[in-house]
Amino acid sequence: MKRAFRQFLVTALALCGVVVTASAQASVALCVTARTEAAEQAGFEKLVRSEVERHPSHRIAEKDCESRLVVEVFRTEGTRYLTVQLDGEVPERATLAKPEELAQKLSDAVTAVLGNDPMYLAKDPDKYSAMERASRSVLVRGINTYRLELFETLMRTDKNIAFAPGLAIGFARGADQWQVQARLHLAGSPSAISGTERALRVAAGMDAGVIYEASRRAPTSGYVGTGVGLALYRVDGLVDASDPNSAAVVSTVGATVHLRAGVRFLRIFDFDADAFVQANLPLFTTKETDNLLFGDSGIYTPSLQIGMGVGF
Repeated sequence: MKRAFRQFLVTALALCGVVVTASAQASVALCVTARTEAAEQAGFEKLVRSEVERHPSHRIAEKDCESRLVVEVFRTEGTRYLTVQLDGEVPERATLAKPEELAQKLSDAVTAVLGNDPMYLAKDPDKYSAMERASRSVLVRGINTYRLELFETLMRTDKNIAFAPGLAIGFARGADQWQVQARLHLAGSPSAISGTERALRVAAGMDAGVIYEASRRAPTSGYVGTGVGLALYRVDGLVDASDPNSAAVVSTVGATVHLRAGVRFLRIFDFDADAFVQANLPLFTTKETDNLLFGDSGIYTPSLQIGMGVGF
């Protein structure tokens, strides 16, 4: 079990690392200078940096700058002014009649200046790789969603298809057509066994992956996804179909990969719903050394989850 968990964790962290690295490479490295009266300097610097960090097109850097931003508030003849200037370009300037105007006018000026940064405009988004575009959408502009799913699990065994109802909770973050998603899921059936029947007592696990939606804005959109996971299976059955006392249990844990497809509805609201099918493909065989329910070599037990979910 420890080995399987390590395999899942290493794979998941590697995927996260690729996404984070791609996102960092896609934005403009920006050095920021903020100046105002000494008594307000510390708070003003925090406000400026906070505003810049809202823009996915740029990332604040301390060295190796591609662009330089200077933001200044000064007073002359009793009037306060705000100026925002990028690399010697014509500055954005605003008059501050009241202290409470600073935040909004700073936001407007920074947005205007960074949106016209020649370094940013030179980075044509169409030249980015699919990974860079996806990571920018998810990490910088993404919206968090919590998900609840009800599903039916169908697992292949040596004799029949075993069924079990299940529940999953999940977390997703995404924007436009891309999402990253993590889930915890549990299914099980208390059904009695007889003859050659197999019962799926427990199918539990966790998985993480990426989702791509066919439409960016449509209220209804199909989607596909893939990812990795860790699963626990427990299957009950009779070793000898004619002997009720030959009941045996097979329990196993291992890493999985999954493929997911579905249709998402109600995407224009603060919540959504989806119908999905997820194929879980174990990277191991299901077997138990203490009994021969599935023979010496065990069997391969892929499974399907078919269900409905809501996100909010």
